[in-house]
Amino acid sequence: MDRRREDDDAPPPGLSPEDAHAWAEEVAGVRPLPPAPRVVQPARAPATATPRASDATPAGAEPWDIEDDGTRHQGRAPGVAGRLLRRLARGEFPVEARCDLHGMTRAEADAALERFLREALAAGRRTVLVIHGRGAHAPDGRAVLRAFVRDWLSASARRGSVLAFSSAPPRLGGPGATLVRLRRRR
Repeated sequence: MDRRREDDDAPPPGLSPEDAHAWAEEVAGVRPLPPAPRVVQPARAPATATPRASDATPAGAEPWDIEDDGTRHQGRAPGVAGRLLRRLARGEFPVEARCDLHGMTRAEADAALERFLREALAAGRRTVLVIHGRGAHAPDGRAVLRAFVRDWLSASARRGSVLAFSSAPPRLGGPGATLVRLRRRR
């Protein structure tokens, strides 16, 4: 199907006769591009900390206070002061260990985080950085590991270990990394 219009070869208005002739020669064999396929992206609701059945809050325990705007996230365990979370979000605590999850699947990230957290707690570390990326290279542009890390940190299995977490400040990776404040070793 040829979608050309009659005036497609007409020179832009205001050209001299010589320029109009040169224009006509340049566009003589030009054909319009085929229409691009129409891609409709489904509307995405902002990510929220929806607990999975396996991570349900134990009976009698208070739920975590979690905020997530789809780019940045933060959360704190019940009873943890908001001041601690604000200091963590500003990067005021020194980072004592890092875990880079780039390129991992969820299963690999799960094992890596479990091992990393266990080692950090055993070493008495209090503030650690989990690097998960922003999802810029993901096919759908979503930061799958960021949401996974948020859910993983606030899961009931980690309730005794994690005090709070927050997207890192820009100097530590911004929304591509999460700072985690751990409880003191007992």
